Amino acid sequence: MTKRVLINGMLTVLCACLLACGAHTDDTTVEAQDVTPVSGTPEPDKSASPEPTAVPTPTPEPTPEPTPEPKPFTMLWIADTQNYAYMSDEGLKSIVDYALDAKDELNIIAVLHSGDVVENNAKDSEWEKIKKDFEPLRGNIPFYCVCGNHDLGHRTGISTVRTHGYGQYFKYDLCDVRAEEQRYNNGECWYQFLEEQQLLLVGIGWPLEEEDPARLEWLDRVLDAYAAYPALILTHNYLYNNGLLSTGGMKLEREVVSRHANVRLLLCGHHKGIRRLQQTYEDGSRTFTAVMYNLQLDKTNGTGYCTLLTFDPIARSVSFTSYSPYFDDYNYLSKSDRETFVLENAF
Repeated sequence: MTKRVLINGMLTVLCACLLACGAHTDDTTVEAQDVTPVSGTPEPDKSASPEPTAVPTPTPEPTPEPTPEPKPFTMLWIADTQNYAYMSDEGLKSIVDYALDAKDELNIIAVLHSGDVVENNAKDSEWEKIKKDFEPLRGNIPFYCVCGNHDLGHRTGISTVRTHGYGQYFKYDLCDVRAEEQRYNNGECWYQFLEEQQLLLVGIGWPLEEEDPARLEWLDRVLDAYAAYPALILTHNYLYNNGLLSTGGMKLEREVVSRHANVRLLLCGHHKGIRRLQQTYEDGSRTFTAVMYNLQLDKTNGTGYCTLLTFDPIARSVSFTSYSPYFDDYNYLSKSDRETFVLENAF
């Protein structure tokens, strides 16, 4: 019994030693596994799928704006207002009011005056009256005018206009062409290029001299510089009241109109009546039209008439019609094709 107890005690001691040795070995292994090398890049985990690269969303191309079609535009033309300068000016006031009221509806881009603004250039009262009538246009609708013989003197002769000169006309400064490079001799002649409408306006005032080479050279330079654009000439004297070229008209036709292929239209007054003359140049390839409108002889029934020119940039046509806002009446001559007509391929 004592011997069995002894053997059991020895086995118990032996098991304890073996357990102690096993625990020591495990501790050494754990310590060895805890030592991690300082250098070296760990191997990537090849089992993981890479994140896909995001594809940027393309910026949509802007939709181009369609090119707007050019709109028809209107010029309102007045001739020989000298009666209004010394008589009642209600007719002229009605024209100016109408131009302002109809500006947006008709797309009125300019008011034109072909000369003889007043009856007697020496009377400041006439100039003051007419200037006051046209003043509402300032800053609203451009006003372009030329000088007539009555704006220089009471008579037509060259000696009279040379004596009085352009002093009064320049003093009242009605024409809206201000740039010095656009004027000859301070405004005796002028030009205005209408960029949006691609149209050239040229004003030719009453000459002070029978021959003026410098004036002709200036006009040649302007018309040559803008040869790619149709030109409208505003002048006082071109046609007689029988529709034929006046003496001044023959000179202007010879020196300017026949020499420049871009000149397509001319507006004038001076002689009384309503006339139109069409001519062709360059073997028929260019049509030129001169129109005269002057109702000053009829101081009662001719009151307040003006001419509306409506330009169609697509058809290249110009529609003419006369209208008196004073009488609210179209065509001084009833049903007249002299006043209401269309010029095809006119600019």
